[in-house]
Amino acid sequence: MTGAGADRGTAGTRRSLLRLRAALLLLSALACGAVTASFTGVTTTAASVREHAAPAVLQAAAARHALADAHVEAVTALDSIARARATPGLGLLTGPGEEYEKRLALAGQYLNQVAEDNVAGPSASARVQLSVELISAYAGWIGQAGAHLHRAPDGLLGATDLWYASRVLTTPGSGVLGHLDELLADQRAALDDLLAGTTTTAASTLGWLLPLLALAALLVVAQVRLSRRFRRTWNPPLLAATALVAALAGVALWGARTQARVEAAAAEVVAVAEGWQGRTDQATELARTGLLGMLGPDCPDACGPTVAEVDAADLPAGAATLATVPVLTDRALAARTELADADHGAWTALGPLCGALLVALVLLGLHPRLDEYRFRPR
Repeated sequence: MTGAGADRGTAGTRRSLLRLRAALLLLSALACGAVTASFTGVTTTAASVREHAAPAVLQAAAARHALADAHVEAVTALDSIARARATPGLGLLTGPGEEYEKRLALAGQYLNQVAEDNVAGPSASARVQLSVELISAYAGWIGQAGAHLHRAPDGLLGATDLWYASRVLTTPGSGVLGHLDELLADQRAALDDLLAGTTTTAASTLGWLLPLLALAALLVVAQVRLSRRFRRTWNPPLLAATALVAALAGVALWGARTQARVEAAAAEVVAVAEGWQGRTDQATELARTGLLGMLGPDCPDACGPTVAEVDAADLPAGAATLATVPVLTDRALAARTELADADHGAWTALGPLCGALLVALVLLGLHPRLDEYRFRPR
């Protein structure tokens, strides 16, 4: 071969190596970026669900249940005061009782936590504030009912006040429980939106899988071409880069597994919230029965259409199969523990680190060959 021909061959080989290096670096950046974006998105979702969305759902449901339980305690205690008219010694109670106060305070605490963890935007915050104000009005009616029943156990003022308190709590659409239903629905919708943003789909999987496959294939091609051209069987840096591609695939699969765990734990959170809703409906029915008993057997027909409507309301379905409070509490704790275990935010730097190593290995693997063609004598 003449000198000019050798120069052209050398230049051609060098250009080929430069193109190969550029392609490997580009695919390394794409693969690393895709895996990092996928894994970071999943870990961000896991952290948001664990720290805010899941607690907001659970606390909204628990607030509703605590409020319904407080209402049951109030009706039971005030009914006891009313019944004490025949036995003056039993008339020492002056209010709805300590259990009512505890549960009402607990409902307020849960709502404060919902306000802190709210992920459903300003409308949900406004609903929390409205619920707090309505609970204050409800507590005022309950306190007034207790005072009236203590002074006149057989009078109508106490029962009337209790009725108004019940309407503040249970009126469809405008009662506190209705607003808390909407608040819970808002938090659940926000939780679903969070999960949908990083859920594993065919498109999201192909988004990181295709760059990884292309990079792995090009690394294999590079190994074959270099071994044929330079009579060297192995290129250790490129072999290490190929292994690193497999590690990046492992990171991506780890992210997909984390997403599945978060979705399963979130589904359990929603199931627990539904369990609390069932128990709330049961407590509301108990309070309704007690209140109608205080109004007397003739009242549903003689006290106007509102009382008759409440008396004719359907019973909540499935009360006999409701989970117990300890079971729901244990399930909520298990779900939150699973969310904590699935939070791998500390490992988000793994993708960029692998990408930097990939670039270094590609440069290290091809630089000596480029040097050979740069300085090869004619």
